[in-house]
Amino acid sequence: MQMKDALSLLRSICHVSCDEDEEHLVLKALDYQPLAIASAALYVHYLQDGSFTWKSYLKKLEMGMRHLTEKVYERTSRSYPLSMTSAVTLALQKLVQNNVFEHVVEFLALCAPEPIGLDVIVSFVTKQDPDLDEDLTTAEISKCSLLMQLSQMIV
Repeated sequence: MQMKDALSLLRSICHVSCDEDEEHLVLKALDYQPLAIASAALYVHYLQDGSFTWKSYLKKLEMGMRHLTEKVYERTSRSYPLSMTSAVTLALQKLVQNNVFEHVVEFLALCAPEPIGLDVIVSFVTKQDPDLDEDLTTAEISKCSLLMQLSQMIV
């Protein structure tokens, strides 16, 4: 999500005025993901009593309590009853069951934070498991919503 849109979403749901730098830290911590932003904004709005701030929210994230902050969203959202963490967890569980993506994640973990072409990743994966079809492997990686940017980096 673009910064301007993310800020607008955060502010429209939360209605808590704070330092713009804090808002940017929150958005960065949530990776600009709309569902995560909506969940966080609803949580902070729900706890709005003057003592709970975005700094307090960031501390909860640092303590690994994000799933607890999403309970308010889960209870109030009828259109999508799962939090962002739950949605990502489900997607990751599906990926873990796929041998191709086990190799993809292994490969990415070994790499520098530079973008890597899909063809390079496919080559690595198929060398790890020679029984894999290269075209099918390319298609599987390209269709993964968590790795969609890879399909745009074919070199």
